[in-house]
Formats: sequence, structure tokens, C-alpha cells
Amino acid sequence: MSNDITAEVYHDVENYDNDITVEVYHDVESYDKDLPAFVKIEADIKLIQKKVGRIEAVLVDRTRIAQNEFLHMLDAFSNETIWIGKLLFESRLGRTRLASLRDHDQADCQIMYIKVLQVDEKYRCGQGVHSSHPSDVGAIALRKLLNHPFVKGTHEYACEYEGGHCRPKVTSAYYIVDPKEAMTQEESRDFKDMSKRCDEANNGDGKGKLEGVLLEEADKWDKRLDDLGRMDANQFLRNGFFQDRAYAEESENNGRILVASHQHWGQPLVTHEDAASATFCNPPDAISIVKPKGRDGELFEFIMGQCDGSPVDVMRMYTISVEVHRLLHLGASVARSCALHAACAQNALEFVDLLLKVEPSAVNGYDMNGCTPLMIAVGGIESHARNILDDIDTQVIDKLLEAGADKSLTDKKTMTAFGHFIQIIKSWELCMLSLTGTRMAFRATDVSVAALKQKLMAPDGPTDSDKSGERPNSGFIEYEY
Repeated sequence: MSNDITAEVYHDVENYDNDITVEVYHDVESYDKDLPAFVKIEADIKLIQKKVGRIEAVLVDRTRIAQNEFLHMLDAFSNETIWIGKLLFESRLGRTRLASLRDHDQADCQIMYIKVLQVDEKYRCGQGVHSSHPSDVGAIALRKLLNHPFVKGTHEYACEYEGGHCRPKVTSAYYIVDPKEAMTQEESRDFKDMSKRCDEANNGDGKGKLEGVLLEEADKWDKRLDDLGRMDANQFLRNGFFQDRAYAEESENNGRILVASHQHWGQPLVTHEDAASATFCNPPDAISIVKPKGRDGELFEFIMGQCDGSPVDVMRMYTISVEVHRLLHLGASVARSCALHAACAQNALEFVDLLLKVEPSAVNGYDMNGCTPLMIAVGGIESHARNILDDIDTQVIDKLLEAGADKSLTDKKTMTAFGHFIQIIKSWELCMLSLTGTRMAFRATDVSVAALKQKLMAPDGPTDSDKSGERPNSGFIEYEY
């Protein structure tokens, strides 16, 4: 078979599996001496001995990280590892927080963060009758990496034996979907050019606006990024990776993370059709290049730009008020733009007051995550409460309640604003317990905590989710220490 064979024929795993190989390289000695628990590995993807792609990954040996130092080490390593770490692992021993992985991911074995899976454009998709299909090259190469002795823990790399069977060295793996990995060279150039023009239109700081032909082009790219993200995810979905609703529902960006345990990728390779039919609660595209649209977008960006913490005197407030009224006159809406949510998130009392006066009905508006301004304001007190030992600043919350904020409204997790406050307290106390091994009360006076609970309590009392501090059966594990 010729070394110049294209990916057209690589849609039959059974016949062509042997033609695809991965050569794995790892060098512990050349890695950061201050982070001995991390080992970088690189793998060349070869098709009939011709390099057609590469994989980059990082192994994390949890047994080499001191107790309570797991998240600190991930933070020191990279932004991506700490993002995944905070979301998916508890901080004391590095155990998984996902119920879906609990039975298979052992804390005394390693985890793998796959940074890059790149296949040359020529070998990414088929040609002719297969032109609409991804090839098998990426999926097979990933499978061979996951089953490589250095990852699987066989032979000289064995972790240890249980009942005569070798336990995998790596028991869970993670990947952040990147639509750019699925772009053609032409698309990559066009995307960079369009992103640059969008940035220039936004004045480089997000305070400008997109309009006309550029806005239409950006909208088309948003749709294309959905497809590209799905193409990049396909080779992982075929190997048993999945998007866990427990974290994906928390934010759109979390939808980019795919996870799997050795039990998942140990199953037979999933077909293209089954992988394509997998549903996501949040599509894994999440490279946003389109700012909020129209006058609503202008209002949101304007309020975000003003909430910079600088003093607000009478003249500045007058200027801001004039601009807000101008945008409303041109068709903007405080509720649709989520400008009130933005002001509440920044604890910007003056702007909250202004927006409530010009559009009182916005007080109970929902944002894209199903949260009301009151819920957002409650979430914003966390940063204040973690740095003071006195009363909680509730001025924004009080202003919203005075304006008619409905305390009975719930978010997508069926939590009210009261539940959001309970979640903050519970998360803080669990964090302190895992870090120090000691139970510590929330860092605010008991009187102010009790008073805020009373203010936020809905007339019909807390929901079940409020009582637990999270959505029932959320998919997250709570460890007792």
C-alpha cells in the first residue's frame, strides 16, 4: 500500500487499524523540577509509517502531590489544568467529583489531560463518497494512545496488580474541545482575519460594535464553529468520552470539556453515526466572537464598561443616564440586554438604581443561564464575604427587593436566590474543610448571615434544591473528611 494514501479509505477500522500507529515520547528529566507530579508526553500519529498528526498530553500523578495541595499544583501548571481541576476534582486528595466516574477513577492512579489531537488536513476527512465523514485516523490514534503501555500501565509501566490483573496507570482522561483543530488551513486564515476585523470594530476592548456585513460574517462563523467543535469532539466521542451534565449545565463554556474513565474507552470504538447522534446539553463550540447584538448589545457593553470601580459623581452619572436613555429610545431593553444582571454582578448600586428606574420590569428578568438579577447579586457577595469579618454588604440586594424582586423565582437547577446563598456558604465551608481539615464558619457575622437568609426566604419556603445547596442528584460527589 502506498505511503501517500489519503484518508478516503480510512472508514473501516477492522481492515485498516494496523496501518495507524502512535509513537509515544516522554521525558521526565526535562520537565519542571518544581512539578514532579506532571509528565508531558507527545505522540506522533503515523499512517503506513508516515507522520500525519500529533497528540500532546500531560499525566498527573496524584500520589506525588501532598494532601490539600492538588489544586495548588494544577494552578501552578496551567490555566487549563486548574479550570478542569476546580470543576471536576476535590482539593484534598484529587478525587473525582463526578458520580459518573466514581467507580472507575482511583485517586492513587494518574489522570491525563489531552491538550492537542491534531490530524493533518489531508487525513481528516474522506474524499468522494466519504467527503462528508470524518476519517478514522484521529479516533484510532487516540485509542492507541489510551491503550499504550505507558498510559495503560502494563509491562514495565505497570501500576500494580490486583487479583492477577494489571490496574491501569491512568484511570481518567479529559479534553477541552477546540473547533480550531478541525479547521482547514484556509478556514484558519479566514478565521484569524475575521477575528482581527471584529476586534478592530470592537475598538480592541469590546466596547465597540459589529454591524452590517461584518456582523453577518461573524454570525456565519458562529454556526460554523458549532460544526467544527462537533468534528473535533467526534474522535473523542467514538472512544467513550462524554459531556457530563453535572458540570456542562453550569455554564456554556464548561460544555467544551469531555471526560472518560478507562472503563469507557475500554469499550469497542463507537461508530461515526452513533457519535454524531450524541446529544449535548451545551454544544462544545464556545469560541465566541460575536458580541451581544443590536442596541441590546450596545447597552450591555456600555454598562459593563462603566462598572469599572471608579468613582461615580453627579456629572458622570448624568452622562451615563443620557446614554442609557438614548439606547432605550433606539429600541434597547434592560431586560433583554441583561444590563441589570451585569450591574448586579459588579455590586454597582448606582447603576442598579438607574436601570431599575428606567425599566422597573427588568427586576425579574432571566439571563441565558436562567438567573434573575437577585440571584446574580447574591452570588456577588461571595468575594466581599471572603475578605471581611463583619456584616455582608446587601445594598444591591435591598434595592432589588424594594423594586419588587420575586424571591420565589427559580433557576434551571430549581434554586431560588435563597438557595444561591446557601450554596455559597456550603461551598466556602467545604473548601475550608478540605484545605485545612477544620470546620470553619462562613466569614461573616452570624447576625448578618441570619438577616440575609430571612430577607431572601421565599413566602413558600425553600425548595428541595435550596435545602441541599445544589440541584438534587446533581451528579457531583460530596466527600466527608
